[in-house]
Amino acid sequence: MAVLEKPVQDKIDNLSNKSYDLYESGDKVNSYKLMEDAWELYPEPKENWNESYNTARYALDDLLKDGKIDRALIWYERMTKIQENLGSWEGSYEFYSGKFLFEREKYNEAHEFFKKSVVIRGGLNYFEDEDPKYLDFYKNPEKYIKK
Repeated sequence: MAVLEKPVQDKIDNLSNKSYDLYESGDKVNSYKLMEDAWELYPEPKENWNESYNTARYALDDLLKDGKIDRALIWYERMTKIQENLGSWEGSYEFYSGKFLFEREKYNEAHEFFKKSVVIRGGLNYFEDEDPKYLDFYKNPEKYIKK
């Protein structure tokens, strides 16, 4: 797996940290811009770097929290391409796929991804510190999935 040179990684980490601080302070527009700036620093093909997975995941997560599903799709597609190119992150991809699909109201697919995540991870720990609706959905899919 490809690992970035330290100066490039340091710049990406700096932008990611600033993005996080801006997000936490409520300046989400500039936070999202910095995540895009961080993404642009990855050499092509951007989806072949281990670190790019985290950048995509953090951006996806923030956009999902804010209900920005259309913008989240861009990051989800990036994350999916990274997954296809580089492999597994111990159920993380499956969990975030479940979240993304849940927010798009694709409940059958979301539940399948959540189940895969639990099997790969060997438990429910990805649901910790998450919106409780995801765990409720995982345990009670019939409340959401219409037959």
